[in-house]
Amino acid sequence: MSEFARPSKDGEPGERASGSPLLPWIWPLISAATISGIAAAGFGTMAKALAEGDRVESQTSRELDWATAHRLALELPCMRLRDFSQS
Repeated sequence: MSEFARPSKDGEPGERASGSPLLPWIWPLISAATISGIAAAGFGTMAKALAEGDRVESQTSRELDWATAHRLALELPCMRLRDFSQS
């Protein structure tokens, strides 16, 4: 007996249980709405970060402590190349 079939009153398989004919189409809509909400929250966070650009840059540009000895081989505005080879 299918999980969707309802037994009749005398115990024989009866009519098929049917929900809304739109039921197969509802879950993709709910999923899309949920994903849209998550994406909107992510874009909101990104917009706040871009609006606070100066403050974010000052937080990320602080100098880190290194546990391994190294020398600065090249320093550019966009990156620093560190040499960790044994001298």
